[in-house]
Amino acid sequence: MGHGEAGFVLDGLAARQDVGAGVAGDVLVDLGEELSRRLTLTEAELDAAPRLIVSMDSAYHALRQLTRYWETFRDKDDPHTSPAVTALEAALWTGRAARVHVILDGTPAASILGAAPHELFGTVILARVSTTTWQRLAPLAGPAPKPSKHRGRGHVIQYGEVHETQAIWMTDADVVTWLTDPDDTQS
Repeated sequence: MGHGEAGFVLDGLAARQDVGAGVAGDVLVDLGEELSRRLTLTEAELDAAPRLIVSMDSAYHALRQLTRYWETFRDKDDPHTSPAVTALEAALWTGRAARVHVILDGTPAASILGAAPHELFGTVILARVSTTTWQRLAPLAGPAPKPSKHRGRGHVIQYGEVHETQAIWMTDADVVTWLTDPDDTQS
């Protein structure tokens, strides 16, 4: 990542396997520990800390698998909720205060995370979704607009306001260049 940030990408499809769920769970538990550490830093120390960006693909499936994985290995004295899910929920609630930002792709599992995703996302981006999905993910934005017939169009919802947006098409190489060399005017 550019500008001194650090990032984690958690693949929801890989988390469907027990090994993948174990690795994703360990990463999220480590994230929770890093979040706790960052919340104890002074403002000057926190300003010097790199921004941490966590991206989870296929969030619904990954969270379901993490929950199942935890149920398989949980002892009677362990908490009912997976420590990985607890860490992700903490990052959603307090992450921005510690320069930790979470990007969830897919439908957040309300049955697992509770109300956290709906109340805490500053920006929701939706494209070609059903009315039911719109009402679930952007309830304060009003009724779902009609889907655009133009490819690459979507809606960005911020502070309850809906803005139709054209997405930028980039190859993987373009994305890497854009993230690692922000001064490159060719990308």
